Amino acid sequence: MTAVPSARVGDMKAVYDSIASQRLPRGWQWEWVVQHDGRIRAVEELPLGDERVRGDACKHSGGAEPWNLALHRAVGELVRVLDADAVLTPGALAGDIEKLAGDNRLGWTACRATTSVPSGRVEREWVYDHWRTHDFSLPLDPATMCFRRDLAVSLGGWSGIPGSEGVMLAIAAGMVSAGFVRQEPGLVRSGDAPGCSDELDSVSVEAIRARAEALRRLIVPGYDR
Repeated sequence: MTAVPSARVGDMKAVYDSIASQRLPRGWQWEWVVQHDGRIRAVEELPLGDERVRGDACKHSGGAEPWNLALHRAVGELVRVLDADAVLTPGALAGDIEKLAGDNRLGWTACRATTSVPSGRVEREWVYDHWRTHDFSLPLDPATMCFRRDLAVSLGGWSGIPGSEGVMLAIAAGMVSAGFVRQEPGLVRSGDAPGCSDELDSVSVEAIRARAEALRRLIVPGYDR
C-alpha cells in the first residue's frame, strides 16, 4: 500500500509496473491500495482497467493519516509498505510472503538499514533494544516493512506524532512479535528521493520509549527497568 504526500506524487506508473511484475507464490495475489493526501489529481494518474488498484484521496493532513486510511481500506492478510517515490525490486513481495506464510510466529519482515546489521530472524524487543543503544537509529528501514495486517491494526497503525510515524510502528511491532530482517534491499528509490531518516526530537524519542516500555510491561508481567 502507498500513501502519497501532497508535496510529491512520484512516478505512479513506475511504482505500478514494479508491483505488476512481481511473481507471487501459488495462491497469493496482490492489491495496491493508494491513499493520496489531498491530491485528487494524483488519483487520476493511477493505471486504469486494473481492478487490483484502488485509489482514494483524503483531506490534506500529512503524517500518519493517509497511511492509516490505506491500512483501513486494505483487505489482505499482509500489508507491504511502499513509498510513492520508490519501486519494488524483483522478488520483493514473494520474499515477504514466503517468510511470513512459512512461520506463523513471525509478525513482520523488513530490509536492514545498513550492511552492519545482521539479517535473519530476530526476536521480540531486538528492534527497540538496538534503537535505544545506537543513538536512536533503527536497524531496519521502515519503508520496506511488511506486516500481518492484524498486527498493524492491533497496534493502532502509524503514530500521529510528527516525524515518528514509521519508527514507532516498527518498534511497537518488534516489541510484540518476532520478525525477519532480509538482506536484500527490497526497493529502489528515485534519484531525488530522501532515504530513511531516524532524526527525532526529544519529545518523539520519549514517546517511542514510553510506548515500547509499556508494551514490554504488558507482555512480561512484573518487568520493570
